[in-house]
Amino acid sequence: IILSVITLIMVLLLIFLCNRIRIAIALIKEGSRAVSTMMFTLIWPVIPFFLEVIIFVVWAIMAVYLATSGQPVYMVGEVPNNYNGSAFTNGTECDPEVSSNLFS
Repeated sequence: IILSVITLIMVLLLIFLCNRIRIAIALIKEGSRAVSTMMFTLIWPVIPFFLEVIIFVVWAIMAVYLATSGQPVYMVGEVPNNYNGSAFTNGTECDPEVSSNLFS
């Protein structure tokens, strides 16, 4: 009895919604015609996906590079012309705390 009531409700819904079902079928047909004339619309979502994958790969490579870089090594880049001390020469290692106190 319950299944027959459910079937009756479904048949009544089909009868009363028949016009809307026809409209939906027409919309789907028109949409499929539009997509068939513009095939690029099917390919386009793939392009941003690959660009996002490339950005993620670059980010991952940079993250691994920074994570494995180890301890920082501070080098003297360019000694000022007005500095007369012999403790610093270009290309040698230095302590940033000592160097900043000398040049300020």
